Amino acid sequence: MKKFTVEDKPALSRKDIIHCLRELLLGIELACTRTIQHFDAANHLYEEMKGETSQEWEYYKKKYKPTYNKLSSELRAAAPKAEAKPRREHLKNPTSPEDVGVAKERVKEKWKTLLATVASERE
Repeated sequence: MKKFTVEDKPALSRKDIIHCLRELLLGIELACTRTIQHFDAANHLYEEMKGETSQEWEYYKKKYKPTYNKLSSELRAAAPKAEAKPRREHLKNPTSPEDVGVAKERVKEKWKTLLATVASERE
């Protein structure tokens, strides 16, 4: 809105609206499929926006805010925030021999997972 009212740059504001909606669409696709295949997901919105001539922020707010709200809700549903897990301080700073052993095993598992991920990405 600042670009419309203060900076008087409605063209940039229209572009920002489309980028915002595009990021939500790509985020939903990523959350649902774990990949992004449709990088052109918001092209139809861009083409629609190219034809817009209004210089009033309220026009765009009325037209695109419902779409933004819908996509935001879809993204929240597809990728809910993870619940905070209690930290296991005794494994962060192990003091007993048992805790040291458990911490070492956790590090080994993390490295195995990381190396497997890197190897699969190279294939």
